Amino acid sequence: MIAIRRHVVARFVGATAALGACAAPRASAHHQVVLQSLVIQTAQLAVAPGDTVTWTNRDIVPHTVTATRGGWDSGLIAAQASWSRVITAADTGEYFCRYHPTMRATLARSTTADAPRASN
Repeated sequence: MIAIRRHVVARFVGATAALGACAAPRASAHHQVVLQSLVIQTAQLAVAPGDTVTWTNRDIVPHTVTATRGGWDSGLIAAQASWSRVITAADTGEYFCRYHPTMRATLARSTTADAPRASN
């Protein structure tokens, strides 16, 4: 009888621990994106609300990162400067440089809290 109780208690504790692991909130991530040689080096980046993305301009000319649908815009990012944004649920989609419209990339919504995500 004691062996059966130990087994039941062990299963209960294991199941409770597994549920707790699933319910734990995902920590926010910090992503780095480089603008260099007139290219956004990370063409698609999976992000979740609360993540921070920092864009760094490694070119000798200014750039912007501007949401195609509107909603956010970095303003001018000078050569060798950076700009950061904390991502909201509405921030996914394509963005581009207003000065160099062929520079395009996408912020994609992370499909799960545990999904591996690119980070430069």
